[in-house]
Amino acid sequence: MFSNFSLDKLTTSISTAAQQVEESLKNNSYLPTEVSNTLSFKKTSRFFQEKVGTISEHEISKLPESYIGLEQKTDQLVKILKRIIIVTKTFEIDGYDYPPNLTESLNDWWSSQQQPATEKQDLQFSKSFASAISKAAYESEELLKHLHQSKNTKKQKNNETQDETEEPADEVEEEDDDEEINNLIEIFDSWCKCFQEVDKNKIDMDSTMIKDFNVKLEKMIQVDYKNAMTLRNKVNDSRLEFDAIRHDIKTKEDAAAAIAKAQPQPTIPEQTEIEETKTKTEETKTEEEPKEENTKKEEPTESNKPVEEEDLTESEDYKLLEKLEDEFVSNTTEAAEGMMEFTNNTEIIKLIKLFQQTQLNYYKKCTEELEKNMKFLDEFEVDESSTAA
Repeated sequence: MFSNFSLDKLTTSISTAAQQVEESLKNNSYLPTEVSNTLSFKKTSRFFQEKVGTISEHEISKLPESYIGLEQKTDQLVKILKRIIIVTKTFEIDGYDYPPNLTESLNDWWSSQQQPATEKQDLQFSKSFASAISKAAYESEELLKHLHQSKNTKKQKNNETQDETEEPADEVEEEDDDEEINNLIEIFDSWCKCFQEVDKNKIDMDSTMIKDFNVKLEKMIQVDYKNAMTLRNKVNDSRLEFDAIRHDIKTKEDAAAAIAKAQPQPTIPEQTEIEETKTKTEETKTEEEPKEENTKKEEPTESNKPVEEEDLTESEDYKLLEKLEDEFVSNTTEAAEGMMEFTNNTEIIKLIKLFQQTQLNYYKKCTEELEKNMKFLDEFEVDESSTAA
């Protein structure tokens, strides 16, 4: 049946296969309802018989090894895709990299400070690690500003109550302290802005992963794979129908052969008597020709009627079997083509390249922001000796 089946020839036989499928569908469309129902019943019965093992292996039509290999490749590929999407679905979870319990601990602590309202308090922070860093830097900056403002207020009050003759105490030390606080305010401000940009880039990256990568991956699993499975199911259905009808025909042939074998064969005397009767019949043929002709016309009609009906049924069975075989081969070719499209490496490579390019763009932008922030931080002098101590 599949002696000429070759995957190498599928590309050139697509149109032929499509035409065969169309013709097959047309043929099925005008099958009598009784035949269609019988086929459906026999297919279902055959399915359960194979499941429970009452059908021997040699009675089941074998598919080409190349087709079976495609089935295995398709099933393994969809397992890979499902494993990947389990990971990449993480991008759809809000705050997937947000530090745990940070909202409660940091917000409660910050609210307890009862800081005055500032312009930056209206900033919106998303739930991400970069946003958490930015928020921590922002709140640290606000605390330092609050501390600096408190010191300035206290200093102003002290200056008002201080005698004109008194020298300001530790004036130089206070100026140094103010400069350190101002430096920290600038540093935390730059840190906050740096990770705000990192967070924006992360939002763009997440959006691409969700709306582009995951959507294409879902399509391969939910649409392309299911289409391939639909074609494979058609192959299995057509195989079950073909095998069921072939089994019925074989059963009828075996029964007819058994009946013929059971009938007694004529003996030699009986055979001689038959030949003598034929000779006598030929001698009287001229005299009774009109009568004999009528008899010959009538007798076969009556005596051979069951045989003719049996031959007609047998002919219809073989026609149905031939059509089911054509449909089986056509569906197998179409399913093989569908699985070849699904397992084509092109789509997988495109997806992986999309993933890597998205990640690369994100990390490039992050690197640019971090380098810019480091350039700013390098402007501040650091006492290396005190750090080492």
